[in-house]
Amino acid sequence: MRWFRLSFYCLPLLLVALAHFCLASLGHQEQAAADSITFAITAEPLGIDPLTEQDPISEEIESLLFDTLIGRDPRMRIEGRLAESWNFTSRLRLFCISERFAAQAWAEVEKSRPQWPGWGIVGASLVRDEIRVDFHHHEEATGPRHILGLIPPELHAPVNVWRIHTGQFPVESFENFRKQAVEGWQARRTWSGEDGFVEVCSAGNEANFERELRLYYQSNPQLNARLEKQPVLPYLHEPAMTMFLRPGVRWHDGRPVTTEDVIHSIGLARESRNQPALTSALRSILSVEPEGPLAFKVTYRQRFAPALEVWEQIRVLPKHAWHAYAPQLPQLRPTGTGPFTIREWLPGGPIVLERFPGYFRNPPENQHIVYQRVLENRLRRILFEIEAIDSYEAQPAAYKSLKENPDFELVRGPATLHTYVAWNLDHEPFRDPGVRQALAQAIDARQLSNELLAGQGQPVNRLFHPHAAFAPGPLPTVIGCDPSAARKALARAGYENRLRFTLTVVAGDDSQREIARFLQRQWRRIGVIVQLRLLPHGKMSGIRSGNTGFEAALLVDPLPHQIDQFSRWHASEIGAGLGNFNRLRDPGIDRLLEQIRTAYQPAEQRRLAAELQSQLYQLHPCLHLALRDTARVFHPGRAEVVDKGRTAGGEERRPIGSSLLSLTHDLAWWVERPLPPASPAP
Repeated sequence: MRWFRLSFYCLPLLLVALAHFCLASLGHQEQAAADSITFAITAEPLGIDPLTEQDPISEEIESLLFDTLIGRDPRMRIEGRLAESWNFTSRLRLFCISERFAAQAWAEVEKSRPQWPGWGIVGASLVRDEIRVDFHHHEEATGPRHILGLIPPELHAPVNVWRIHTGQFPVESFENFRKQAVEGWQARRTWSGEDGFVEVCSAGNEANFERELRLYYQSNPQLNARLEKQPVLPYLHEPAMTMFLRPGVRWHDGRPVTTEDVIHSIGLARESRNQPALTSALRSILSVEPEGPLAFKVTYRQRFAPALEVWEQIRVLPKHAWHAYAPQLPQLRPTGTGPFTIREWLPGGPIVLERFPGYFRNPPENQHIVYQRVLENRLRRILFEIEAIDSYEAQPAAYKSLKENPDFELVRGPATLHTYVAWNLDHEPFRDPGVRQALAQAIDARQLSNELLAGQGQPVNRLFHPHAAFAPGPLPTVIGCDPSAARKALARAGYENRLRFTLTVVAGDDSQREIARFLQRQWRRIGVIVQLRLLPHGKMSGIRSGNTGFEAALLVDPLPHQIDQFSRWHASEIGAGLGNFNRLRDPGIDRLLEQIRTAYQPAEQRRLAAELQSQLYQLHPCLHLALRDTARVFHPGRAEVVDKGRTAGGEERRPIGSSLLSLTHDLAWWVERPLPPASPAP
């Protein structure tokens, strides 16, 4: 009878395993000679759409199909990808009251020409009533003072800054004013970084300009305009970055990669509403101009220290072919520059990537990479043992047994996956920091780590990637578990035995569901009732972009390795398509985020990042649960990558997982070739 029960329960599983094995074997027969590797994945990828934040598997596949301009090496140092090199300059635009006065001021500047190299000046010119001076990037903070000191104040016209808010068409309505107004020529620069307003910088006879400007908008009440005058500037400062593309790089269809493709990709990214962090950073751009077939220049409206790290977020797309691709239909095989192309992608079936022999870094060692959807943990292990798959992601509970088994090679990445609960601070109970702290005190994070993460989790003692160049040290103290204090705090806030809310959890992830149930039980001890709401991954992604409503959400994200967190926490980034989905509004946090965007010196960046980390932890916009790693299982000897050209013998084999950034970051490059040295980051 016992044997019968065992057969009854195990037979369906074995039959499913046999079916998967047969399918995998059929798929592998024609690929075996060409050297393929098969990964088991737990969910169907959403598709390939580089203009949208995707699930981890889709993003991993995207990294094999497309390249970025800049990337990170395994030690997290910035390196060029499609960009071979880059340089930075800063332009000072100084205005005079008239062209005659400008000529006098220019004569004084010309007299100082022998001193220009010492001031960091690389060029200067006179354009009507405007003096333009270009500086080396590292001199942009001190060089302008020398020029201003040469020009008599009576010749100088300061820059007046206006923000004009209208219900619709702010740029178009101002352009109409500029064309009609006598003083319209005084508008030296316009910029619209957000919907609903245009920023105008003017210089000249300000009284006449302001009189005409106000009269125009008063005469057009349908625009419902609101004019805000900003602080006066002595000059316009416009930092610029010129990038030089790597020659000889080709798309999968054989056509060369050019500046047109990059500018096209930047335009698509700026229009996207599904990448909040990238969209926010791109708002700082004033213009993008070609400088030839393999170079382009990006000009910013003000100091923008994280300019370089933005370019590791934009995947370059082909201008000539992208219009023919539908993200929902990846089987149409998008054209990229990455090491692989899509050979087969059918809904519910395996995803087969094929080596691109013309990859500019070096053709990958594997002819094919196959992603096979396998939902059951036990089934993944069975398929691995019978060699129907080559690798799968291990659950924390299995780490110890896998590590001790010689038939498995367990490769773990850095412990930088941040598990947390995001509170919607517009939801009434969570507006009170005391309530948020009480809910944190009710949770025993150590018990969560021991019971659900098999001891592999650790307390959240930092909010930035520990190996980032600017990374501050760990937090000095973290919130401990104290249910009694939590219950008293809720009573003081007026929520004793009456707090109820819904916790949103991603569907199809057993680990996340178990963590949610653990939280549910722990909160019940202090009289808090929590209802679980399961959402598919596509809608969970909408939470991060402000497009899906929630009260509280259980999320897992990598610790950020980029210092610019403006879109994530600034009050101006609240709303649909924006990144502050917690809806945090705090002037102190806003100030720090703005300062970080203008801080170039490493010591200043570390100081500001430490202050931001400390203040965010004290405000409790999130409940920080654990930091953990990811791990993949390989057959012995398969867990390595090949770096060709790094040694005298022509190649070097090294273990996967040596990347400080993440495990999948290293997995994305099955063959690496050293690239020529590129320009250093500022």
